[in-house]
Amino acid sequence: MVNIRGVGSLDYNNTTTAPVAFYVDNIVGGSLSNSLLYLFDMERIEVLKGPQGTLFGRNTTGGAVLLTSKKPTFDTEGYLTAGLANQAHHKIEGVYNTALSEHTAIRAGFSQQDYEYSSHNLEPGYPQAGMRQDNFRLQLQHQTEDLSVLVKLHGADWDGNVKPVRSKGYISATGEICSPELAGTTACTDNFGFNVGSNDFHA
Repeated sequence: MVNIRGVGSLDYNNTTTAPVAFYVDNIVGGSLSNSLLYLFDMERIEVLKGPQGTLFGRNTTGGAVLLTSKKPTFDTEGYLTAGLANQAHHKIEGVYNTALSEHTAIRAGFSQQDYEYSSHNLEPGYPQAGMRQDNFRLQLQHQTEDLSVLVKLHGADWDGNVKPVRSKGYISATGEICSPELAGTTACTDNFGFNVGSNDFHA
């Protein structure tokens, strides 16, 4: 969620247009859900205070965020990065750029991110929270004195479940408010007497 000068939205309905528009390589994201993109190999990010309706349409009362990916160059270059973190989180990202001819260059990139959330679902047969994000981008540029053509191909495959929302309980057996030390244990229940059935705070 992005607010610009206090204007924003929490409505993730796909038919609702967010008041802050996201443009990725001059293509508008539309709804708030379509704006939540995993971005890599970016050249620049511009944040324009709103309203920006004259240039970018009616869904920019708060403003517009312009994201521009790096274009192909006629140099041979690239990079590869990888990282590991807790909650079985790993990330890998790579880009390769080269000239195919005197007037044509190509730039290809990919990224993968896979992580689990800190929670553990105790309900039998229910999936655990986690997310895998695969993204790739391919750009081909042809440049002459009289003609400039840039072709872009973007792809993404996301799969997983978000972290579930649950109540840790707040009333102890004596009817008092649970202390921070007891929060997330079987000693705390909600108003109906339920708890998560574990003393592990993350379960």
